[in-house]
Amino acid sequence: DEDKIELSWLTGLLHDVGRFEQLKRYGTFIDAQSIDHAEFGADILFKEGKIRDYVEDASEDELLEKTVRCHSAYRVPEDYTQCERKFADLLRDADKIDILKVYPVSCRIVQEQGYLERLMDFHSELPETNEQFAKIRGKMTQYLRDRMNKRRSE
Repeated sequence: DEDKIELSWLTGLLHDVGRFEQLKRYGTFIDAQSIDHAEFGADILFKEGKIRDYVEDASEDELLEKTVRCHSAYRVPEDYTQCERKFADLLRDADKIDILKVYPVSCRIVQEQGYLERLMDFHSELPETNEQFAKIRGKMTQYLRDRMNKRRSE
């Protein structure tokens, strides 16, 4: 329903809030060299109360916190309810869709649904910028083609 769609959208919007403070405090986006950005972001939003900067209604805070907190975890915690698991799985999958190197199904989805073309449909007033984007588009297209061919041969 609409409420669940909005909650899903909100988790997508807020899930990496910890990245900004991670970079500010530790000078890196690499969790292994600093802090778990998902846990950190959940702490910022819910322990420090920053969630109220985005949402006045606290009725879904527990669901939002659990979803944000585990989005980079290897597995969703066993004690999550079916609803919490559904939101957590959705966010974790959406968060990984851009990691084409380690998530093969995302390559197929990107190609089938035209995500790459939409993402790379950028035009500038500067010719050199357009040339750079053309090179990037070419490299990404070739990368996806190679990944799909490799996957078919496996």
